[in-house]
Amino acid sequence: MAKLTDSKLKTDREKRKLFDANGLYALRSKNGDNWWWRIRLIAGKREQHLSLGTWPDTSLDEARIRAATVKKAAKDGEDPALVAAPFRGAAAPHPSTTKKKAPEPAGDSVEGVVKRWNEWRAVNENERASATAKRNDRCLGYLVNALGPSTSMASVDVHALSTAITKIKTAHKREMAKRALQLANQLWQFAMHERIVPHNPRSGINTKFVLGEDQKGEFSAITEPKPFGVLLRTIDAYTGHPVTRIALQLLALLFVRPGELRNARWSEFDLDGVEPTWTIPVARMKMRSDKDRADHVVPLSKQAVALLRDLHVLRDADGELVCPGLRKGKPISDAVFTTALRQMGIDASTHHAHGFRKSATSMLHGLGFNAETVETQLGHKRPGMRGIYFKAHLLAERRPMMQRWADYLNELRQNHS
Repeated sequence: MAKLTDSKLKTDREKRKLFDANGLYALRSKNGDNWWWRIRLIAGKREQHLSLGTWPDTSLDEARIRAATVKKAAKDGEDPALVAAPFRGAAAPHPSTTKKKAPEPAGDSVEGVVKRWNEWRAVNENERASATAKRNDRCLGYLVNALGPSTSMASVDVHALSTAITKIKTAHKREMAKRALQLANQLWQFAMHERIVPHNPRSGINTKFVLGEDQKGEFSAITEPKPFGVLLRTIDAYTGHPVTRIALQLLALLFVRPGELRNARWSEFDLDGVEPTWTIPVARMKMRSDKDRADHVVPLSKQAVALLRDLHVLRDADGELVCPGLRKGKPISDAVFTTALRQMGIDASTHHAHGFRKSATSMLHGLGFNAETVETQLGHKRPGMRGIYFKAHLLAERRPMMQRWADYLNELRQNHS
């Protein structure tokens, strides 16, 4: 059970340390004015005390989230020090180390430029989804440590950056290294703009040489009408949790990304208007940092509205989540769709929850709908598309397409021949 409260942090004037739970504790600064959040980790005979920020700049709830993130990373075999690096802020020195205040990173060092870039992004870029922001912060921590926090940005050449990315790949797998390379490119572009460095070493790196071939293929999908009809009937007959069944039926009808549906809120839907719609906030869309992006409007067919009304009856206690999970206040997990499909006998090589998008793309083209209308409904930004994104783009064309698609799925369900 958690022991700490904000009240205790405000009023305690005597104790050097205040302990919470799961290794989290607050360490008082020497002058007594501040508390530093730290987490105690033990791996074998090795003990670590890692900084997670300061209070009240970092709230008690946020410190607990950071502590859980670091502990999970350690449990998963990652280096907890690298994961905790972005959380440090004004870190408290551990009693066993020097008591001198750590100097601010040099302005042209890797750590210093990352700090300046983060400050710039906070002001100039759209807010990212929290999960993405945390992954990026963690990845930047890996990159800073792999290059060396005090290393001058200008001294990092192609070889040094390649070596750092290879280290990250070895320690944290290919996907994390790929993300680190993308962030490195953005970091050096910022540094060039600020005239900190004269060139970007990322431009000299061949991705295949550093990361190797991507072994992950496209999401599997059924794209032929008759087998897809069998899939629809199988989902209709699913005897598991009704929220899961209805959500899969909606994925087939709306072909949105699974995460967009899982995290949907009722406030995003207009089911009672003449033209029912679902407006997905840009913060939950892929490539949300693109300034040309906007909220994505999904026209709702009659069949989709009926399913959503069924879901509304099953809504969670506070009525906000469209797809409530078993844990109060949480949506169904990202594994629910995969698990349900496997329970129905549909293996990973046959059809994936994300594959409904590919299925719809293939069959809508077969029904005669043009590529721009289909790609806009998918929320893709197509090269050469006219103008910038706005949420009602091609809505007049997309609405009848979505109703025709829903009717077509009913036809496939009924076609047993």
